[in-house]
Amino acid sequence: MKLKLSFFLDNLDFLEKIEGIKRTGKNEFILECPPENIHCESAESASIYGLLNYLSIPAELDLTFIIVNKKIVFGNIKLNDNDEIELLPSISGG
Repeated sequence: MKLKLSFFLDNLDFLEKIEGIKRTGKNEFILECPPENIHCESAESASIYGLLNYLSIPAELDLTFIIVNKKIVFGNIKLNDNDEIELLPSISGG
């Protein structure tokens, strides 16, 4: 399975340890791995929860928004080959 990932996070050091991930830009990566690597127990196929588990994103990065193919998702959805996933933290300000 091949996924395009965009991270809008300050610290991306944790990604260096992940098998199958390759940087293609400042915040952009390609993940290539067998679909079973990004399954979660409650899904029959590759899914958002499985991807988040595989990436082991540190909790302190405060990931809030997940966008798949330009649509915000709320909950676990099936992932397909060549999906584009954007992971964004919460934003503060006034």
